[in-house]
Amino acid sequence: MKPLFARRAERGEYRSLVQDITEGDKEFFQTYMRMKKDTYHHLLRIIENDITKKDTRFRKSITAAERLALTLRFLGHGDSQAILSIVYRIGKSTVCKIINETTQAIWRVLQPEEMPAPTLERFRKSENQFRMRWHFPNCVGAIDGKHVRITCPINTGSEYYNYKGFFSIVLLAVVDSDYNFLMVDVGGYGSQNDAGVFRHSQFVRALFKGDLKLPECKPVEENGPPLPHVIVGDEAFPLTTFPMRPFPGTELSDERAVYNYRFSRARRISENAFGILVNKWRIFHRPIQMSVENAVRAVKAACVLHNFVHHLDGHNPAMEQQDQQSTQTDYCLHALPGSRGNITQRAREIQLEFAKYFMTTGAVDWQMKSIGRG
Repeated sequence: MKPLFARRAERGEYRSLVQDITEGDKEFFQTYMRMKKDTYHHLLRIIENDITKKDTRFRKSITAAERLALTLRFLGHGDSQAILSIVYRIGKSTVCKIINETTQAIWRVLQPEEMPAPTLERFRKSENQFRMRWHFPNCVGAIDGKHVRITCPINTGSEYYNYKGFFSIVLLAVVDSDYNFLMVDVGGYGSQNDAGVFRHSQFVRALFKGDLKLPECKPVEENGPPLPHVIVGDEAFPLTTFPMRPFPGTELSDERAVYNYRFSRARRISENAFGILVNKWRIFHRPIQMSVENAVRAVKAACVLHNFVHHLDGHNPAMEQQDQQSTQTDYCLHALPGSRGNITQRAREIQLEFAKYFMTTGAVDWQMKSIGRG
């Protein structure tokens, strides 16, 4: 055993620092672990059996608490595995194995509770929140994609090289009105755009198979025509009756400009959720130095931890508070591949119905001023 690792139990970071802050200052603990003490201990309790290893005849195993602390430092601060090997006084290959096993356990244990496949009831709850909080009825979520930096994968050519000039995997997420991830799809090639990733995502496959259903159409106003439930996304996504987009162009009529403003208030929730995710789990601040498979595990763990910590700790109000006047089922997807023909025409009709509603019975007091025409 190398001298650096020989005295891990006495001088490693877990013994020399983590246990001190666990017993001491709450603020230091939250800065290190990226969650409150009670939340950390709850997380440890529910995954402890999955990450505990048996002692051998010749040495004691690394405890579940130390494995979790090391993994949270990796996810929360973005330190390389080489640095963690030094400060924790654990061999680099062991650090890599611990992180991979712990991120898998985090996803496996938390996902059924924190990010289950959305039910009709869950979609209806999200729709109600979007309608009450962001004044966009029949919206069940906001969708967006993020390029997650990775180091160049071996023997992959340009598959993971994106238009921004770096290697990445794509994180595609549908977010509810309270910044929680409803669904995530991780691992798309960085060379694909959001629309390409969307077409091949779990969401679309589940909708086609009937495993995932949106609520039935309903009017957004009394005596109005039934409109489908939608997910709002930016211009990168195909225009269909499932992911809705804003109207293109800048010289827009009042009706279309108001629609785009109201649309952006709902859509920005996904951008805000990504911002919260990246600020808390700083693994996203630099290229992830792992294989693609392991990087996917780490990203999925960070996403499900995002929901877990939110539910127990809440988010940072200063980060999330948004001035409400700031600008910032099968029928949905029959013709999605290609996004042409009748589905595009129907999508345009739905856009116009929403635009009409936002200018009449669904108008809010500040919308004309917000588009500069008050």
